[in-house]
Amino acid sequence: MGNLNMPQNYYTLLGISRAATIAEVLAAYDRRRVEVEAEDQATLDELDTAVDVLTDPVKRHAYDSGVTLGQTHERNGVSGRELLYGVVGVVVGLLVLSGVWFLTGSQVDTGPSLTEVTAYDAPEFQLKDLDGQSVKLSDYRGKVVLLNFWGTWCEPCKQETPALQSAYSKLQDAGLVVVGVNLLNSERAFNRNIDHVRQFAEQYGVSYPIVLDDSGAATQAYSIAPIPTSYFIDQQGKVRYIRVGELTMRDVEQTFRRLQSESS
Repeated sequence: MGNLNMPQNYYTLLGISRAATIAEVLAAYDRRRVEVEAEDQATLDELDTAVDVLTDPVKRHAYDSGVTLGQTHERNGVSGRELLYGVVGVVVGLLVLSGVWFLTGSQVDTGPSLTEVTAYDAPEFQLKDLDGQSVKLSDYRGKVVLLNFWGTWCEPCKQETPALQSAYSKLQDAGLVVVGVNLLNSERAFNRNIDHVRQFAEQYGVSYPIVLDDSGAATQAYSIAPIPTSYFIDQQGKVRYIRVGELTMRDVEQTFRRLQSESS
């Protein structure tokens, strides 16, 4: 019976480390499915749940916060019943939102397309910028910081960068800091290096700071899987909003104004 020696967590299930990139997660998933094949349906279901969680930064952060790696657990992942309850909860939420709209006769302003999270301390980092100068996240304490994780090979990143630059140009004097965190550790898998990062910044006229995650430590600390992924950090250094996917200038400005108004 395959389940008698069930791995302790999603990382050991897939045979990867916590620093695994999305490409490594997906490659491990394909490899493990071939190994398991159809003989162990329960493990296949567990693999499907693991890849769903570990390729979604929000789910991955919640999972990492709730699991102690190396510690034995009675069960892994999320059961089918829990997933069903989650879906039902979303549907109920949408119905409630629709009911409010119907009763008030007006549109409910849901704000930018970001996920609001329970505030928690943003992981500190110290990385080099394109000029070789050290940059720490805590250098920007007291301001609203937008951390944008990106790569030169990423097509959505190319689409998003002009919007980030426009928002930065407009709002930097008001206190917005945009920091582009390049996944230099992953750039190498595409035969790219710091010169390609510089060329990207020049091509798109980027004037906000770009720092290089050479070791992958920041990527791991922020549980980055798909890119672009952005974190909004308030003036007290707390993560408040997360966006997986492209941001628009409107997203950035609305979220910045909201965090500014809360601190005043």
